[in-house]
Amino acid sequence: MTCQKCDTKYCLYHSVAHPIDERCEAYESRTLKEDKLNQEVTKDAKSCPRCKYLIEKSGGCNHMKCIKCGCSFCWLCLQEIEDTPIPSHFKEGNSACAGKQFEGMESEMVMPPRWLLIIIVLFGCIFAIPALCIALPMALICFPCLWCCESLSMTSQDQRQCTFSNILGSFYFLFFVFFVPLF
Repeated sequence: MTCQKCDTKYCLYHSVAHPIDERCEAYESRTLKEDKLNQEVTKDAKSCPRCKYLIEKSGGCNHMKCIKCGCSFCWLCLQEIEDTPIPSHFKEGNSACAGKQFEGMESEMVMPPRWLLIIIVLFGCIFAIPALCIALPMALICFPCLWCCESLSMTSQDQRQCTFSNILGSFYFLFFVFFVPLF
């Protein structure tokens, strides 16, 4: 149809919803696809009890505030409530939502995929265990040899200081080899 005052062309069925060069069937098909996508995206959304604006909760407590109209409401029952840190709606014993302001906030621990755990264990068995099996005997063989070689080339006073340092070093070595892996 064409406006007689301004000569603007409009669709008889959809008014100005789509350009005049777009056919009605194409417009309806496009909007149907958009509606399906919106329904998938907003399947967990709820409408504000005052203005019906769709709101999606991504976390936090059940006390919600609409970003469009500023209405405070309960996410569980969609009843308008007062805008205070802990509304009486969640305190009153006769309310169905009493004590449930923080219900649903407990996040489940997300476990890594099973394949990732298998890879970590596999690499641990392939690399860490053989490396420890090679490094431990080598350290046990080399450490006393180093201790003896140092002791032979020193004076008696230096030997006493070196012996103390070697004993302290031995304790550190044993601590890191045997006790640290347990933690």
